[in-house]
Amino acid sequence: MRIKVILAALYVPLLGTMLLLPLAARNRLEHALFDGVHAPLFAVLAIAIFVLLRLVVENRPILCAFTGFLLASGMGAILEVAQSYVGRSSSVPDAIANILGAAAGALWTLTTAYGPWPRRAFAVAGTFCLLVAEIPPASMLADVLVQRRQLPRVASFESFLEMSRWHPRECGWTRVEEHATEGRFALRVELAREGKYPGPIMIDPGANWTGHDYFRCDLWLDGEEPLPLIVKIEDAAHNGDFHDRFHQSFVLLPGPNYLKISLAEVAAAPRDRQLDLSTVKMVQFFTRRPASARTIYLDNLRLE
Repeated sequence: MRIKVILAALYVPLLGTMLLLPLAARNRLEHALFDGVHAPLFAVLAIAIFVLLRLVVENRPILCAFTGFLLASGMGAILEVAQSYVGRSSSVPDAIANILGAAAGALWTLTTAYGPWPRRAFAVAGTFCLLVAEIPPASMLADVLVQRRQLPRVASFESFLEMSRWHPRECGWTRVEEHATEGRFALRVELAREGKYPGPIMIDPGANWTGHDYFRCDLWLDGEEPLPLIVKIEDAAHNGDFHDRFHQSFVLLPGPNYLKISLAEVAAAPRDRQLDLSTVKMVQFFTRRPASARTIYLDNLRLE
């Protein structure tokens, strides 16, 4: 019992220190793994708090478990906010995972205080909370593995899991069957009127593009007016400077458009170095301050 108490007392400040270290996921694989540990860490935290509370409040397991849940959840929310001040990003999904993990830990602690049937019910409920928390990171991890096997196809939107590769910037989007050029689905993107740089961003687009000559994609533009569209490609070594990336403007015409970008030009784009095609980090499609809301459809991103 003494060892449990010591470990519990040490775990609380250790967890706070871990979550405030200036760590950053370098790719989607690390992002999925980092997200996946949130719920288990806070499950252990709720258990640690329960162990410490039982030293003060005996024979009140429900009170100790509920207090452990509240304290662990509160700590999870506070740490998420604090992360934005130490070079990390706060996240609502991470906060939810922290709460679900705390609930799992609190429910598991009650398995030590009751008979067989309540014990099983608490164990099942706690496991359910943990599994729900692990759905988003597990989905991202599954898509990372699928994406690596799909190259030279970079994206085709056939699976909902693919959407974890993308981030909307001043735009709305949905998978639709209209204007699909490969498979059943395309991505409908609604660019915000007068948005500064509205458009979709793809993170970790297959990573290694060496051994290919071109990056191609199919687009459809709704409406009657052309639309200037910029394609931006960055590698892992990108330093944030405008001249340290590939950046090319196109003019989309109403109806179908087929973009073809030379990877030799992509590699040669940075002013002072070669862009590393083995560590492509981001592909972004965007326009600048459209005078009206515009809709484009994106599909069949591929390497050739």
